[in-house]
Amino acid sequence: MKAAMANRYPIVVQGEASETDSDEEVYITSLSAPQTVSVGAKVPGEASETDSEDEPERADREPRADTSAAAIQESAQILRRDLPPLIVVRDHPDIQSIVEDRPSPTHRPQGDTLLQQKLQESNSRLYSDVGHALRQAYGNASREVRSATAQLNASQSAIINTSHSIRLILDDLKAVSEKIDIITSCHLLPDINISNPVNNTTPVP
Repeated sequence: MKAAMANRYPIVVQGEASETDSDEEVYITSLSAPQTVSVGAKVPGEASETDSEDEPERADREPRADTSAAAIQESAQILRRDLPPLIVVRDHPDIQSIVEDRPSPTHRPQGDTLLQQKLQESNSRLYSDVGHALRQAYGNASREVRSATAQLNASQSAIINTSHSIRLILDDLKAVSEKIDIITSCHLLPDINISNPVNNTTPVP
């Protein structure tokens, strides 16, 4: 009799009630989106579990899930904004894409940059000075060579003219000597003796 009464009327122990599936789901959704979920008020007492009560609870879970998904997407976008940009390098033909972090810009000291600029300016000035000196030296040498060549050509032409004139003079002298020989060797002309006129005068009586 006592056992039947115990099975018919369950013993109620004062304390905390056991957790159900609905309580765990509410706890999980409240952890996933703490900004949007408001804390519900607990009413003491026991409510009967019916299908009509499950439907509003499901309808209440769906907007909570939507708000949690929106919060997750928003946090992912914030993380994407905070991340540094990525660079895709495609130097190697076998590898389609290599994703690497962009290197942080290194600030060179200003002294090195000024030193490099001074060195570049000095090198450019030295290059221009050496080029100008070489051009000037080669220009002067080429001018001197051209002037010497012109003088040699003039001297050669003068020598040629002088040799031609000497040849003509020699020809003329040869012709004169030949004529003198002809005149001295010719016997056709008689000998003409010219006496002194003083000896040929007769005495006056």
